[in-house]
Amino acid sequence: MKRVSENWYMGTADAVYQNIYSIGSEQPKYVIILSGDHIYKMNYERMLKQHQDAGADVTVATLTTDQPTAVILAWSISPTTIALRLPRKTEADRTAIALRSTKISASMGIYIFNTDVLIPVLLKDAET
Repeated sequence: MKRVSENWYMGTADAVYQNIYSIGSEQPKYVIILSGDHIYKMNYERMLKQHQDAGADVTVATLTTDQPTAVILAWSISPTTIALRLPRKTEADRTAIALRSTKISASMGIYIFNTDVLIPVLLKDAET
C-alpha cells in the first residue's frame, strides 16, 4: 500500500518509511522489522531482551550456516546512516575466510531498532 509516496515499496527500509506515521502515532521505544515473505518460529521477546541487556541501538538476528550457502553482509552504522553493503569478494578473500571457519553468522532479515535511532535515519534517507 502506498502511504507517503507514489511508488510501491522499494525494499524493507522504504516500506518502513512509508509507514512511519504508524510508528510516530504509537511512539514505541523499539521497532522490530520482519520480512513479510518469511515464516519464523522465534520468540521475539528473547531477542528484545538481549537487545535491551546489550544496550544496543540495532540488533540483527542471525543463524549459523555453511559459508557457501550464505551471503556475507557488511553493516555500516553512523548517527545519520545505517547501510548494508554486499561486498564483492575475491577468490583470495573467500579462501582466507574459509581457513578461519567453515560456519558464519548469516542475517535472517529480522531487526530491532531503537526508535530514536531509526526515525532520523529513515528521514535523512528519504531526503536523498
